[in-house]
Amino acid sequence: MTKNVTYDVTYGNELNSTERYVLAILKENSEISRDEIASKISKTIRTVQRALVSLTEKGYIKRIGAKRNSTWDVIR
Repeated sequence: MTKNVTYDVTYGNELNSTERYVLAILKENSEISRDEIASKISKTIRTVQRALVSLTEKGYIKRIGAKRNSTWDVIR
């Protein structure tokens, strides 16, 4: 447990490469789907989903609307 806590405290605000790609795509098109993002960056939908959750927790993006008809607001 301490291994993850140390990592989260030290590196919690840094973005990995997948998060940076996803954030750049959302800045261009806030209505894009997870499937489309995954296709653009050649990653799985699950990887994109993890990146979206991480970006939300770090305060970079915010979901607007219901799950099916949502868009993303890029905060930073």
